[in-house]
Order: sequence, then structure tokens, then C-alpha cells
Amino acid sequence: MKLGCLSLSTDKDGHELLNENLPCVAFYHMNSRQHVGLDNSRICVSGWEFNTPCRQIGDREYLVALSDHSDFNGIIEYVKRSHAKQVITDNYRGSYGTILAKEIRKRLGISAVAMPRSKGQTTF
Repeated sequence: MKLGCLSLSTDKDGHELLNENLPCVAFYHMNSRQHVGLDNSRICVSGWEFNTPCRQIGDREYLVALSDHSDFNGIIEYVKRSHAKQVITDNYRGSYGTILAKEIRKRLGISAVAMPRSKGQTTF
């Protein structure tokens, strides 16, 4: 799919597209959706939409579920395809980083460690 030229809203071309209400696709943060494109159809993308893949939330407004996060198997596949020699997992918010590092070592044979380290955790 070819979308065409990319213009930032701060560039002359982007500013003209938005100010003159010309056909374009504009990307904004979900929190600013009420301030932009009020006369156009809007598609909001959110990783917090759990009800359905796509639902209508207004007269010409839709919410599409899209997350940039991967599930456990997706992360393992990503690490496998990356051909990494060592992996450091995020262990800041709990012990899941330790579990993931252990599974990477076990399933893929790749050196992996969770950081920050939990008490008693050793480096592999």
C-alpha cells in the first residue's frame, strides 16, 4: 500500500493540509482527539480497547484496537528472529522479567538476564 508523501503538521505543507481541511490522514495522540478533525471522520487507535477490534463511538468516529505490545510467544519469536547474543529483560515492575529471561535461556539457549536484579538472582 502506498500512502504518498509524509508531512509534519509543523511543515508548510502539513499546516496547509490541516488548516484548509484538505483530504489527508493525520495522526494524533488519543488524548487530543476532541481537538482535531471535528468536521471529518476520525479513527482513533488505542491499546486500551478491549471490547471489539473496531467500534463506532460517535457520528463519524471509530475506535480501533491496536497495541504495540506483544504477548509472551510473540516476544520469544522476536528474540529468536533477532539472533541476539544476549538479552536484558525489564524486571522493574515485578518478577516477569526474571521469568522471561529464564525462558529465553531455556528455549533459545541465549544468554539472558533480568534487570534490575532481584535479590539472590545470578547472572547467566
